[in-house]
Amino acid sequence: MKKILKHLAIIFSSILAIALVGYGIYWSMGLQTISDQHLDLDQRNSNYQFSTTPTLFLHGWAGDSRTFNQTIDAMQSYHVAEKTLTVYVDFHDHLHFNGKWDNRAINPMIQVIFYKNLPLKYDSQAPVLAHILAELKTRYHVQKYNIVGHSWGGSVAATNLILYGNNHQQPQLNKMILLGAPIDENLHTRGITPKSGWPLSQSKSYKLLLKNRDNLKYQKQISIYNIMGRLGKTKSDNSVNINEATALKPVVQGYPNVDYHQEILPNVSHYQLHSKKSVLKHVADILWQ
Repeated sequence: MKKILKHLAIIFSSILAIALVGYGIYWSMGLQTISDQHLDLDQRNSNYQFSTTPTLFLHGWAGDSRTFNQTIDAMQSYHVAEKTLTVYVDFHDHLHFNGKWDNRAINPMIQVIFYKNLPLKYDSQAPVLAHILAELKTRYHVQKYNIVGHSWGGSVAATNLILYGNNHQQPQLNKMILLGAPIDENLHTRGITPKSGWPLSQSKSYKLLLKNRDNLKYQKQISIYNIMGRLGKTKSDNSVNINEATALKPVVQGYPNVDYHQEILPNVSHYQLHSKKSVLKHVADILWQ
């Protein structure tokens, strides 16, 4: 019996070691970002407008560099933007900037990677994003920014805007694109009240947004594009329910300085919101046309 238990212990330990090594390899691959492709000024796509305003790309829960690698690569292949920086957020929320800031009018792109990519709630990452933006303003004198957030990355971007966006240490938001962002996760299966549009059930994170929504009136003119996918006749992109995403509308509506757009893309999954070519082209058009 002791021999059997010993053999079982060895087998279990071996399986555990292999699993840990495999996860370590997978995790390290998630830190490998797309390299920059230098964009000469005479190569810029004439169908788009160019400036020094950077666009940040923020992955969601369990995401990593692979979330937006394809997106960034596509933007560079379209000759509409150039990746300049990667910001790594380590396990202690310390920031590590990798790359070289280019102050030319090339629509610079910045990829943000969280080592802690399995947070218990999305609003815990909003102060980190606020820190990143403040550092961009201090280090590189960034005055305006765009941001694209997938899934919880979009929820983080919206939370930062409402809770911390009025801090003058941050640059001013220009455009925000949310891709399948669950703003109120209590609405995964429940609907909204038909008359007012206010959610019937509200998460703690969502209540925080409602409580501080008046901070938006101190913003300059900003544009928010809330883009969702839907598969077939469902109300979901196979991960985020449309009701979870459309819960943003009651938070931002009623402010004349907020230009809010809401769009549902048919037959687009949660993954395809950051990988399907037609969606990537749409994102580029919103940001830079």
